[in-house]
Amino acid sequence: CHDLASEHEHLLEDWWNEHRNAGQDLYNWLCIEQLKSCCAENHFGAQCQPCPGYPESICSGHGKCKGAGTRKGNGDCSCDVGYAGKLCESCAKDYYEAYKDDNKHLCSACHKSCLGGCSGAGAKNCVTCKAGWEADEEKGCLDINECLFDTTPCKKNEFCVNTEGSYSCIACDKSCDGCFGDGPDMCETCSEGYVLRDKVCLDGSTLGRTDNMNKTRYFTYFGLCLATCIIFQKNPLIAGLIGVAVAAYISTSEYLLSSS
Repeated sequence: CHDLASEHEHLLEDWWNEHRNAGQDLYNWLCIEQLKSCCAENHFGAQCQPCPGYPESICSGHGKCKGAGTRKGNGDCSCDVGYAGKLCESCAKDYYEAYKDDNKHLCSACHKSCLGGCSGAGAKNCVTCKAGWEADEEKGCLDINECLFDTTPCKKNEFCVNTEGSYSCIACDKSCDGCFGDGPDMCETCSEGYVLRDKVCLDGSTLGRTDNMNKTRYFTYFGLCLATCIIFQKNPLIAGLIGVAVAAYISTSEYLLSSS
């Protein structure tokens, strides 16, 4: 901008002194009329020709004129998504005419199951169905559940999840050797090193440590109760206080363990 101002300073002075007060816009006077580097809005090319549909409906209101406002471009319409034609006057492939009157033309996308276009909204109006969908006389294109096939499309340590028009294979939990779904409770059998407990595959080493900890905890409780009984023979009052403390200790410990 600064370079342009320096190069054409005499023209800027001329506009300021002679044309500014006459109400002539600087952009139109300098860039369009004098330098001829731009065109008026919705005009294009070296001769500043009007864009298709000018002035009321450029490219039918659904596109842009190539080169509009410049001395470049060919004036062809670059249509918005869903529209086609020289003047963007029709619906593109995989779109259908949802509404049309003298002032408005609306094209909407066909249903995701449609192949080769459609005549209206929904899966009922598809020309044909895409792969992963099957035609039904009443409901149109219906999703095929590949996960229900006799032979699963997934590998051994994966389970199948149906999606619209396709499917996904997701890895089984590491505790599983084959599975029906996600998690250690959906295993066909347990992997090596895992043990089935209450229909859940659990880590064998962790399970062993847990069992040992439980045994140790119960022995501790038994020892405290036994010590209380021995003290009771000598001093019932002290034994009673210790018994209350032991009961509170056991109850608190078990509550905290169950909460965690």
